[in-house]
Amino acid sequence: MKKKIFIILILAIVASSYLFFHKWTMNEIVTSGNPELALYFQERLDTLGVNPDIGRPIEGFDADLLISAFPGLKPEDFENVETFEGHYELNNASIDYSRDSTGPVSSAEKTVSKDGYKTLLNNVSNRVNIDMKTRTDIDRLIDIINTEDLVLAKIDQGGSAFGVKVIPVSILEDSRCAEDVVCIQAGTVKVKTLLTGKDGEITEVFELNQINPDFNKVILVRVEPQASSKTKIKDRDYIFYFNIIK
Repeated sequence: MKKKIFIILILAIVASSYLFFHKWTMNEIVTSGNPELALYFQERLDTLGVNPDIGRPIEGFDADLLISAFPGLKPEDFENVETFEGHYELNNASIDYSRDSTGPVSSAEKTVSKDGYKTLLNNVSNRVNIDMKTRTDIDRLIDIINTEDLVLAKIDQGGSAFGVKVIPVSILEDSRCAEDVVCIQAGTVKVKTLLTGKDGEITEVFELNQINPDFNKVILVRVEPQASSKTKIKDRDYIFYFNIIK
């Protein structure tokens, strides 16, 4: 009887050791197994996350900017993610910043560091259950978190993202309040737009910052240049910013 109990205890210890070791190695696969993949992950986020309207953040990306650029990221992905002067912590489904440095506070204190990108990659890969072995795996993971993109287009000149291309065809209305005039209403912009994708072509009318009920994955979020009472904007000078949702 004692022998059976002893054997059971040994098997339990072996099983527990295996599970602990397996979990540890999975968590360390990127940080110690292949740091090149973590660097590739950082470079891809840095490239894809740049807003064409404002450019790259001078100090780099912090948690808020990364989530804004990649809406598929979740707060729990930033648990223990290192920054230049501290780290992030998860607190009741929100992200808190904890400062570790004792030196002077800089404007880059919350910027995700190189080690932070390694931790972020580990956290996300564990959440979506993708084993990071190749760059293709990194690309698959980024496809999951990269659920929105901002594209620029002009009249008869399209932009595309996620297999959808938008081509503004004609301006139906521009009643925006001129920047040098005080208005009671802000006005709006409506543009007839050709959409092309895997299902073919369709023409829709998009209004500034309004959701089209027939095609809610494309939103016209900005129009340039700003209206002016002194100058009439030529059609060819309009720039339309469309947010395309995956």
